Amino acid sequence: MRVLHVRLGSWTSIERALPVSHGVRVDVMAGRSEVSATFAFRVAKALDVSLHHVFTVMALPPGACKHCGKPVSG
Repeated sequence: MRVLHVRLGSWTSIERALPVSHGVRVDVMAGRSEVSATFAFRVAKALDVSLHHVFTVMALPPGACKHCGKPVSG
């Protein structure tokens, strides 16, 4: 989700791209709700990567922080 935030620029853009409600997105980010298969597929589609890449954090571009997705300066 943080990678999507970096790529799309806002949480609202993520909610529209997936599409999910604000409440669902907040609950998933806070760990109060488990990620469903549908949600994971939507994230993979939005990132244009395989589901495997989403689960293994390989959806990150080279040189990106594995926690937030922002480029790491050298």
